[in-house]
Amino acid sequence: MRLSTRLSWDVEENSWAETLSSSHILYDLTISNPTVAFDLRDYEKTLLSALSKHEALLYDPSPLGLKSTRKFLAETLSLSSLCPENILLTSSTSEAYSFLFKLLCDPGDEVLVPVPSYPLFEYLAKLENVRVVPYRLEYLHGKGYEIDVDFLKKALSPYTKALVYVHPNNPTGTGATENEIALLNELAKEHDFAIIVDEVFSDYWIHRPLNVPKSWWGLVDGPLFVLGGLSKSLLLPQMKLAWTLFHAPKKEMPSLQKAMELIGDTYLSPSIPIQLALPHWWELKPELNSLVIKRLSQNLSLLDSLLSNTSCRLQTIHGGWSAVIEIPRLLPEEKLVQRMGTRGVKIYPGYFFDFEKEGHVVISLLTPPDHLEAGIEILLEVIREEM
Repeated sequence: MRLSTRLSWDVEENSWAETLSSSHILYDLTISNPTVAFDLRDYEKTLLSALSKHEALLYDPSPLGLKSTRKFLAETLSLSSLCPENILLTSSTSEAYSFLFKLLCDPGDEVLVPVPSYPLFEYLAKLENVRVVPYRLEYLHGKGYEIDVDFLKKALSPYTKALVYVHPNNPTGTGATENEIALLNELAKEHDFAIIVDEVFSDYWIHRPLNVPKSWWGLVDGPLFVLGGLSKSLLLPQMKLAWTLFHAPKKEMPSLQKAMELIGDTYLSPSIPIQLALPHWWELKPELNSLVIKRLSQNLSLLDSLLSNTSCRLQTIHGGWSAVIEIPRLLPEEKLVQRMGTRGVKIYPGYFFDFEKEGHVVISLLTPPDHLEAGIEILLEVIREEM
């Protein structure tokens, strides 16, 4: 059987995966599944009872998602000029990306994506016959990652149809400044491309600078798509619901509205019971967000203490669930994570996220603090052995 060339990527197991498969992992510093990182049994009754609404027995689909759910989000998110007609519901943000690539791109068109960042975009784009073009984020200690504007401008082409920004970024944990957003807004208008902003981690700004806005909504006057979802906001990745807020200049909104409805109506993917449950689950949001923020703050304080007066440095972070640690380039990242695996510690190498140089490891800030402390102490021990 001959498969589509859209699936022609390397699926061979890499050395990191091989090491882990033969290692007994004691301390997983990559844990990012909130249903594993936290004990949510105290919320079981509320979470499950919300799924038993009698309205769920009636199938009354809407192209953009249930009007009642979109109305709830429009009111609850409290963003300027956001109305239910500006919201599309999907089963996940990955599906939202797929829809937006269909909406904006023809086969062979290009989407600009940041590096370093989460390595999902290339797979999603390839499945839509779209080409990913990276643009560089440069690290400045104390500030975080900033857009390399010259690099970005050179990456633009007549095939550029969209630019993706993750705010705050995963794994770097930093967001765009108001000046950067204004610059991208002007570039988008000049070169006629849309902006897609992934704000799934925007409930978890820990050290957000004053010049970094909480959201891009209302700051871009061209085509803008802002993504969020249950997986991060309510720690419910298994419930499969996400939202895309969309906006365009007034004269373009009617055609955009019709196109979004057409794509949504073709798939009708969000579950009715999940959409009905959202307002009830949202009542838990303050408590669940507080649970995460407490863990993030505790782990960042722990990292500051553990890495103080060592050869490693914690990079500046504004928010999100991940942290980047700079390490001495004494041995390749691949060998380092292999050594860590043999000592029972699972950790991500920087090359997984396309850092341009060696000397980075990435950890999850959702890791239970006692496991984080033990794992980092082993990391420092391995590094000391090489010095």
